[in-house]
Amino acid sequence: GESMERLGGYEWLGGEIEATLLLVRAALAGEGISWAGTEAKQLLNQRPEERDLEALLDRAHEAISRRQKGWERGLVQSYAEKGGRSMERMHTAAGGNWAPNGTYKGNALLLLAPGSKEFCVARDVNARYCSNMEVDFAFGTHYTILQKENAAKVASCIFGFLRRLSFDLPKPPPVPDFQGIATLNTGEGPRLYMVHGIDGDFMGEGAQYSTMAPLLAPCNSAALLFDEEALAACETIPALASKYLERVGQDYYSRNPTAPLVMVGYSFGCVIAHQMALQWNRFAP
Repeated sequence: GESMERLGGYEWLGGEIEATLLLVRAALAGEGISWAGTEAKQLLNQRPEERDLEALLDRAHEAISRRQKGWERGLVQSYAEKGGRSMERMHTAAGGNWAPNGTYKGNALLLLAPGSKEFCVARDVNARYCSNMEVDFAFGTHYTILQKENAAKVASCIFGFLRRLSFDLPKPPPVPDFQGIATLNTGEGPRLYMVHGIDGDFMGEGAQYSTMAPLLAPCNSAALLFDEEALAACETIPALASKYLERVGQDYYSRNPTAPLVMVGYSFGCVIAHQMALQWNRFAP
C-alpha cells in the first residue's frame, strides 16, 4: 500500500526537504536513517503548506552537529538548497510512468546494500532492463555504501566484475578533462564514467566517489558533473543521459578508444547510467 511516487517508498516531499533528509541519512548512517524516517512520517501527516523547512533544517543541524564537528547551520542550508534544486529537477524528469525504452544486452553489475532492504526491489526491476546482470552485496546502507570502509567492498566487487570480463589494457596517454567531467583517478585499466545520485553530488565535484575511486586503481575513474549545462538538459532522463554521453564520447575518443568503457551509477544514477548504455549501444561507432 505504499506510494511509489518517491524512490524508497513514500510520496515526494519536495526537493529541499528530501535533500535535508538525505543529508542526515548520509552523515549519520543508521542513526540518520532512523531520524529521517521519523521526520518523514511527521511531514507526511502535515499538509504541504504546513511543512516548515526552516524548522526541519534546525533539527537536521542539531542532529548532525551532536555527532560531527564543523557542521554550521549555514552549511546544512547550503547543501539542502543545492541538493534540493538538483533532486527536484531529476525527480521531475523521471516523473509519471517513465521507464527505460529498451533492454541493455551487455554485461551489468548491480550492487545492493544489505542495510537498506527497502531497495532490494531494485533487483527485480533492474533485471527487466538488463538481460545479463550480475548481483552482489556490498556493506552498509544505501546512503553510506560509498563511504569509508564500505567503499573498499564496493571497489572489490567492481574489480571482480572487471576481471571476469578479462579487462587488461595498456596505459592511455594523459589527456585534460573535458568540461563537465572530473577525473578522480588515473591508471592503466578501463575508463569508468561515474554518475551521481539524485542529489547531483551537491557536496562537491565527484565527492560521492572520492573515497572509492582510488581503490579502483589502476582504473581511470571520472565523475560526470551535474553542472548548469546538465541542469538545463535535465528535462527527461534520456535527455540528461544524452548530454552526459556527449561528454563521454568527447573524453573517451580523445584517450584510448580501444579501452573498455564502463558506466557506473550510484542510486538514482543507475537509471541514468543504464540509459547512457542503451544510447551508446545504439549510436556509438
